[in-house]
Amino acid sequence: MTRSNRTLNRLVLALVGVLALALAAALAWPAAARAHLEVAGLVVPPAPRLGLDALLDGSDRLVVAGIAAGGALVALVLAVLWAASRGRGGTATVVDVDGVRVDIHAVRDVLESSLGPTPAVVGVGATAHRLRGRTALKVTVLTRRHADLPALLDGVRTAIDDLDAALGACVPVVVRVRTGLRSSLAREQRAE
Repeated sequence: MTRSNRTLNRLVLALVGVLALALAAALAWPAAARAHLEVAGLVVPPAPRLGLDALLDGSDRLVVAGIAAGGALVALVLAVLWAASRGRGGTATVVDVDGVRVDIHAVRDVLESSLGPTPAVVGVGATAHRLRGRTALKVTVLTRRHADLPALLDGVRTAIDDLDAALGACVPVVVRVRTGLRSSLAREQRAE
């Protein structure tokens, strides 16, 4: 899950929570106001109704309920549109030639076998996306800290050339080289 998806999820959840609290308060307000007025009438002489007339009168309650329903409808439409727009472009099929499909898992395996002997590489990941009618690959190479980048990039370039030869087609590739916690905790490879 990307950072923008996570942020948007939290925003939508917060909005739904606030709307649910507002709806619960609007539904509970008249009963609470009546109970308050009954208890207050027993203790002190009748006082002004503290602005509760708008929620207790039938005509104004319809306006408040209509505004709440309209806000909930707008939030629902936005949530449906947002949910419908997620996940576009991702595909599992990298190449489809004459009914023969090459899956992203096969591509990942080819890249892992090509880059596996490289001592600086801890892991390889690959995803495929459809962009303007063509499939493009995003290859993520997880490296050890302080890896020799020129040698690593030569190895990645060779792996991509091997992949193109195996696929029989030249697929556009974006390579992302990164380090992380997994690379920090990975065991050191020793020459035997």
